[in-house]
Amino acid sequence: YEKGNHWFSFDYKRKDRGGKIKWYSILAHLITDPLTNDLYAFVYTVGINEIKEYELALPQKVEHDSNAMVYTKESVKIFVSNMVDSEKDRNRLCAFLLIDINGINKVKENVGINVASRIISLIGRLFKLLFDNTGVVGRVRDDRFAIFLPLVLSASDAEIRSKEIINTIQACVVGADIKESIDFSVGISVLNYNDATFSTLYDSADSALERNKRQIQGNQFALFDAQKEYSDEASFLILSEGRFIEKEFTVNSKRHDETMLTSFFNCTAYLANAADTESAMKSVLEETAKYYKCDRIYVLDLSKDNKTVNGLHEWRKRMYRPTLDLTKNVPIGKLPAVKKAYDSLHTIILQSVSREEETTTSEKTFIASPVLKNSKVVGFICIDNPTKHADDIALIYSLSSLLSVLKNLKSSSNETLQFDFDPQTKLLNRTRYWRDVTSVIPDTLSSLGVAFADVNGLNVLNKLHGTEFGDGIIMFVSNELRQVFGENNVYRISGDEFVALSKNITNEEFRKLTEKFRTSLEFTHPGIISIGSTWSDSDINAMKMVDHAESLMHLEKQEHYRREENAGSRERPKILRSLQQSINDGMYRVYLQPKADIATGKIVGAEALVRLFDQNQGIVSPDKFIPLFEREQVIKHIDFFVLDRTLKILDTWKKAGKRLLPVSVNFSRDTLLDPSSLAFALDIFSHYDIPLGMIEIEITESIGNIERATVSNACEQFISQGFQLSLDDFGSEYSSLSVLSAIKFNSLKLDKSIISDIVTNKMSRFIVENTIRLCRETAMISVAEGVETEEQFNTLKELGCNIAQGYYFNKPIPPEDFEEKYIDY
Repeated sequence: YEKGNHWFSFDYKRKDRGGKIKWYSILAHLITDPLTNDLYAFVYTVGINEIKEYELALPQKVEHDSNAMVYTKESVKIFVSNMVDSEKDRNRLCAFLLIDINGINKVKENVGINVASRIISLIGRLFKLLFDNTGVVGRVRDDRFAIFLPLVLSASDAEIRSKEIINTIQACVVGADIKESIDFSVGISVLNYNDATFSTLYDSADSALERNKRQIQGNQFALFDAQKEYSDEASFLILSEGRFIEKEFTVNSKRHDETMLTSFFNCTAYLANAADTESAMKSVLEETAKYYKCDRIYVLDLSKDNKTVNGLHEWRKRMYRPTLDLTKNVPIGKLPAVKKAYDSLHTIILQSVSREEETTTSEKTFIASPVLKNSKVVGFICIDNPTKHADDIALIYSLSSLLSVLKNLKSSSNETLQFDFDPQTKLLNRTRYWRDVTSVIPDTLSSLGVAFADVNGLNVLNKLHGTEFGDGIIMFVSNELRQVFGENNVYRISGDEFVALSKNITNEEFRKLTEKFRTSLEFTHPGIISIGSTWSDSDINAMKMVDHAESLMHLEKQEHYRREENAGSRERPKILRSLQQSINDGMYRVYLQPKADIATGKIVGAEALVRLFDQNQGIVSPDKFIPLFEREQVIKHIDFFVLDRTLKILDTWKKAGKRLLPVSVNFSRDTLLDPSSLAFALDIFSHYDIPLGMIEIEITESIGNIERATVSNACEQFISQGFQLSLDDFGSEYSSLSVLSAIKFNSLKLDKSIISDIVTNKMSRFIVENTIRLCRETAMISVAEGVETEEQFNTLKELGCNIAQGYYFNKPIPPEDFEEKYIDY
C-alpha cells in the first residue's frame, strides 16, 4: 500500500470441508479509513482448481505477465492449442476474446507510465479473478488482453458474457478512483472445435476487432460468428440425381500405392491405440480425408429397425457447415445413395452434374459405403466430393471392415472403451490401472493417497464354500471400495487385489477413508481383508507409492496369518517354521559390539548384532540370511528375537548388580512400518525391568525411500512411548534429509563407506564434518561406524564426532566376553 499498489493477488492451495486440496485465487483491494487512517482489505476469492491442474499438466511450462499476473501471449497459445487438440466433442463451440484498453496510451503521455502500469495491473487481475476457472486469460500486447472460453452455448452467449464482464471491470475501474478515461473494444470469435486453432481464433477475433473498432468513446463489441461465416456448400448426402455406380471391392493383382497402404496402417493404429472411440474416429476420418482430398467425411449409425440413420462422427473442412446436425433420425429412404448402399451391400459412388449458371456446370461426387457386421449393415461411411482416388474404394472398404470390429459404433465424447473395465465387478481393470498410474504427473497433484487391498485366503474360501461364495466376497469388497473411494478411483488389478487412488486429499481425510473401508468390512466379514496405505504431498511417485502400499499390505497379511496360526486355523509358512525352529535350537545368537566416547575413549554403549551358527558352515554372515528374511517378510521375527535377547542380557546384569550400558538394536523397514510392531516391542519390555531409554532402535537409511508421512507416523508412535531412534547407515545409499526434517532422531550413524577414506579423501572429510555440524546444531548424537584405524579415530575426534564404533575398539563379541571386558573391569 505504501508503494502505491492498492491491489494485489496470488494463487494458493487449501483443503475444503471434504478434505480435498484445491487451488484458489485471491484478489485484495487495499483502502484506508479517511477518519482513522486504518488499513482495510476487501478480499475476493475464487476457485481455480480445474484450470490450475490443467496448467500444471501442460507439456511446456507457462509464464505469467509480471504486471498483470495473467499468462503471456506464448503461454496463451500453448494453453489454447492443447485445450483445442484435447477436446473430444468436436461439435462444441468455443470463444476467443481480444480486448483493447482504449485510452491507455493517453494515460502514459499525460500521467506517466507508472499510473498506466497500475491500471493494466488492476484490469489484468480483475480479468483473472472473473475468468480464471472458466477460461484462459492472457496479456498479448501492452494494451490488449486475450480470453479463451472453452465452452459457450452460442455466439450470443459469448457476447452477453463478454458485456457482463466488461461492465464489471468498468465499474471496478471507476470504483478504484482512476480519474483517467478508460473504455474497452472487444473482438469476439466463436468457432466450432473442428475449425478452431489458436491462429484461426486469434486472427478472426482480431479481424472482428479491427474491422468494427470505432474511434468514439464507450465500450464496443464486435462479433465474428463462425455459424454465419460458413460456406453455403451443402452436404452431398441428399443428392438424388446423377449416375449411380455400384462398386464391389475385389482383391486383384494390382498393387495399391504406398499412400493408400500408409493411410490404412495409420487408421489401424488409431483404432488400436486410442483411449476412446471419439478420439480414434477423429484421427481415422482425418487420415481418410487426406487420402481422398474431400470436403467432408462422416459416419452414420443405422437404427436397429433399419429405418433411420444418425450422424456419429464427422470430419470437414474448416468453415464448412456441420452435417451431423442434419442427420438426426433421418429416414434412410430420403438418402438415395445411402439407401442403394444398404440394398446392395456394396459401395455406391454418385456422380452428379448440376448447372449453376447458363454457361457453367458443377460436378459433384458422393460415396456411401456400408459398414457390415455379420453380413448385416450397422452403419455407413460417407464422403463428400473426393477429388483424389475417387475411383479407388480399397481404403474405404478396409475402413468399413475395421469399424465393424468395434462392438458398437455409438459413442459419446466421454466414453471409455470396454476393455478398461473388469467384467465381473465393473471396476477399472489392470489395463486401465497401468495407464493411469504411469501417466500420473506429480506437478499436477497437491497430494496422493494409495490404498492396496487384498482378500485374505480367497482360494481357501472357494474350496470350502464354492466359487459363488468367493465371488460374493469379491463383489462385496468391490462395492465397499467404490462407495468409499469413488468408482473412478478404484482398480481391480488381479483376482483378489485392489488399488484405490485418492488425489489432492489431506492425510487426515485419506486415513479416514481407509479406516472407513476397513471398519465396514470388519463389521460384516472380520479378517477378510488386508490393507496397506501410504500418502505423500511431496516427491510424489505413484508407482513407488503403490509398491510401498503393497508391502504394508503384506505385513498386515502376515499378522493376519499369525493370528490364524495361534488360533490353530492355519499352517505356518515353511520358512517361518524353519526360522522359529532354528531360534529354539539356539542357532541364532546375539553378539555385542562396543561403542566408545571419542572424547574420552571409554566404552559407553554397544550395538546388538545377530549371528547364525551352522554345524557345517560355522558362523554365517548376516548378509547371507537377512535379505532372504526381508524378501519373505519374516524379518520382524529376527528383530524381536534380538530385542528380547538384548533385554535379557541387560536384565541379567541388573540382577547381578552390575552397571548397565545402553544398547542399540536394529529394526528393518518392514518391522518399523508394521502396525503391530509397537505393541510387540512393548510386550517384550513388559517381561523385563529395564527402562525404555536403555534401548535405542536403529533404523536403516532406506526408509528415506518411503513417503515421509508414512515413515513419520510410524516413528512418532515409537517416540511417543519413550523409545529413542537412531538413523543408521547415513550416507550409504538414500537421501535422508527429508526424513531428518520430519523425525526427531536421538542419534545419526555415519556409514562406514564414508568413514573408510576420511583420512585421505577431502570430499569424505567435508561430508563427515558438515554432517557432524548438522548433528550438533540439531541436538543429535553423531556416531561413526566402521572405525578401524587410529588415524580415522583422531580425525573424527578433531571434527567433533561424539561416538565411534568399529574394529579399532573391538569386533562383535559374545555377551559374556563383553561383560567381562567392559562391564566387570
